[in-house]
Amino acid sequence: MLVRAIRTGFFGNKRIKEGQVFNIVSLKFKMIDPKTQKETIKLLKEEDQFSAAWMEKIDKEEAKTISKQAVKFDKEDNVEEAVI
Repeated sequence: MLVRAIRTGFFGNKRIKEGQVFNIVSLKFKMIDPKTQKETIKLLKEEDQFSAAWMEKIDKEEAKTISKQAVKFDKEDNVEEAVI
């Protein structure tokens, strides 16, 4: 999902300034329950990461013209083992 920041915010480990365009992708991460030590895989969907407070969705027609200007993220920045 391609979005534009309508005010300053943080996504992943990066600060996004007003007007910057970036791509939100679904993320998978492992979670380990400390009581049972069972490992589960959690999927964080694009919609769950979207924040209407500081982002606006970019429609498909506009996305064709500006997708090359989008801020690039290293997906590994967001990969961590979470303990619940």
